[in-house]
Amino acid sequence: MIFTVRFLILTALGIPVIIFFGRTFTPIAVVAGYEILLFSLYLFDWFRLPKLRDLSLERRCDNPMSLGTSHLVQLSAQNHSSAIVRLVMRDEVPLAFSDVFPTVSLTIPAWGEKSASYPVTPTRRGDYEFGNLWVRVEGPSGLAVRQFVANAKARVKVYPNIVNLSAYDLAVKKGRILETGFRPLRMYGQGSDFESLRGYTPDDEYRKIDWKATARRGEPIVQQYQVEKNQNVMIFLDTGRLMTAQIGKISKLDYALNAALLIGYVASKHGDNVGLLLFSDDVHLFVPPKRGKLQVREILEHLYAVSPSLVEPDFAKAFRFFNAKVHRRSLLLVFTDLVESEMAKPLTAYLARLSRHHLGLVAMIRDMDLVGIGESLPMNLSQVYQKAVASTLLMQRERVTRNLESRGTLIVDVPPTALTGALVQRYLDIKLRGRL
Repeated sequence: MIFTVRFLILTALGIPVIIFFGRTFTPIAVVAGYEILLFSLYLFDWFRLPKLRDLSLERRCDNPMSLGTSHLVQLSAQNHSSAIVRLVMRDEVPLAFSDVFPTVSLTIPAWGEKSASYPVTPTRRGDYEFGNLWVRVEGPSGLAVRQFVANAKARVKVYPNIVNLSAYDLAVKKGRILETGFRPLRMYGQGSDFESLRGYTPDDEYRKIDWKATARRGEPIVQQYQVEKNQNVMIFLDTGRLMTAQIGKISKLDYALNAALLIGYVASKHGDNVGLLLFSDDVHLFVPPKRGKLQVREILEHLYAVSPSLVEPDFAKAFRFFNAKVHRRSLLLVFTDLVESEMAKPLTAYLARLSRHHLGLVAMIRDMDLVGIGESLPMNLSQVYQKAVASTLLMQRERVTRNLESRGTLIVDVPPTALTGALVQRYLDIKLRGRL
């Protein structure tokens, strides 16, 4: 049996009376009667407590969840008895979601159902498991309680941020250009796929004029082309040492994964083929470029459980592997982080060599804390040393960036929160300009 705080307080009220009137018979008899009545009420409460079979407990949540996104977990309880049930449920959540066990309180009418929700924000990708529900049921008068554990174990996947995919589709439907770089799907540029004829405007180039159509209609008519489809976008994802760095609660690799997933989705929506190559000191996974929703889904299934390792990336091995597998011109989108000139040499050399047949785009995540230290005014000797180290790293990074750009490689070097939008915008610009 478990006694509530209310029962213990009511029981303790009889003790001062016994002490004060200890030499007389009548007050003691009254107090004894009071305690017996109180205990009888407790037993009455206890036997009216619902058992586990009188309740149906359920947890509902999104599956999969998105990294760094708030999700609501709903706990519901259905009462199969004729009495009002007051209960408290404590949920066992994965430590990657919360460092405390959330608790909800419900008062359920007879034969009724109630639910309550609490938020969680996953900070790591992968497979996780919710545990059991710990339930504490209180009797009608609040004197007795019963505790039990309900088996509610359930596995849930945490993917890279798939919320951006819905946001992209919504932006397309509304025909808006968002700050994240989203654009409508149909784009007109310098491609070779003929789309339609339209009237001439002062901004059009003369070479686009269709002279036959102009002669037929008696007014200037230009040819309009849409960007080419069925081109290759190859995503290279570095899972080595430098991608383990944390920015807030999320690693650089996770920011890269979120951006890689959306780029793959956008490229697929534009009719391009998307491939994936995971590497660190070796090539860990290769997904040949293909088009369609199933390809994006396959890439997502490969990405959600990827973890970085404390090894140096071998760019030479990754590019040699790719060169042996793929011969068609591709956009090589490389997610990495370069702060040392020596480490960047293999990347620079191979991208320069491959630039005759492919277009390279290196995506790096700028550490704004490091930038802040490099631009700060030191106030003591320790800060002087910190600024010197930060300035050196920033200069090396700038030198690497200039070297890559001078050899024809495109660069995106932005803060983590701007990475996805900047890459989508750069991809769309490449398509519009017909650089593939």
